[in-house]
Amino acid sequence: MVKGDGEEEDERFVDMLEGFLKRYEAQIGRAIDGWTKNMEKEPERKLRIVLAIVLLVAFSVFALAWLTLAGKVSGDAFAFLIGSVIGYLFSYLRLTTHGRG
Repeated sequence: MVKGDGEEEDERFVDMLEGFLKRYEAQIGRAIDGWTKNMEKEPERKLRIVLAIVLLVAFSVFALAWLTLAGKVSGDAFAFLIGSVIGYLFSYLRLTTHGRG
């Protein structure tokens, strides 16, 4: 079987790639180890972020509700905040169920 130009280029590319991988094997191994450790911690990190957001939103709602009851803020501002929070929740739900895009 006679090799064409494309096959020779493929072999040169494979040789070059093998050389690169052998030369940087230790660095690539450390990078892969780091990625796997981060992937293991990902659910915990996401939970912390979600809890922080929930606490911030809850604090905002309760603070504005208190100010509304005290007569310092109008009911329209409170209704706007509640609408914004509900819109955010729907957006977050869509993102978590359907992904980005």
